[in-house]
Amino acid sequence: RDNDAHYGQKAMVQRALSQEITGSVPQSDPASDRTLWKAVVDEYPLTASSQTKLSTILTRMAAQPKASCILAVHRHKVIGIATRSDLLKAIAQTPNWSQSRLSTLIKRPVKTVFASEFTKHHLQLTDWLQQLLNTFNQHQISHLPVLDEQSWLVGLLHRQQVLQALQQQSLKTPTHTHSQANRYLYKQQPHQQHPSGHYQ
Repeated sequence: RDNDAHYGQKAMVQRALSQEITGSVPQSDPASDRTLWKAVVDEYPLTASSQTKLSTILTRMAAQPKASCILAVHRHKVIGIATRSDLLKAIAQTPNWSQSRLSTLIKRPVKTVFASEFTKHHLQLTDWLQQLLNTFNQHQISHLPVLDEQSWLVGLLHRQQVLQALQQQSLKTPTHTHSQANRYLYKQQPHQQHPSGHYQ
């Protein structure tokens, strides 16, 4: 059942991406903007039911070394998030951890963004990336699930990827924007921790 949910989620992401994201990127340079979007958004975030055993979660994350978190999804909607460090901490500290469920590990509520937010405000991509970075910093998180207008998951933003994209995009913009992006890059640590000791 978990496997069905996992692969069904991938199909859902592909459908949503074609319908939501393609129509959401700015129209000034569609080809370039879609390329940047795909560079920033993880189109296949790791997902599972909240009732999935942690032993299964460990197997999935081990198979995807670049996955830094897993999203708990119910009926295509994100209900929680757990990072790789959360899982490792649970393994180290919880007796019989393998029989525990993802629901015991995830953090809720999850801060999210809508794919259409920046077009509604007529933002340029650099401004949109800057707003995303501000959201990451304000909430002291490292991941932002991206939703469509139905609040269905369509992708995942990683803080470090947004930082890198902002720097690359700023090379094409006026000097003051480039300098602002560089200040964020050098000031912020790649994995800023939450005061509680972990990050989303």
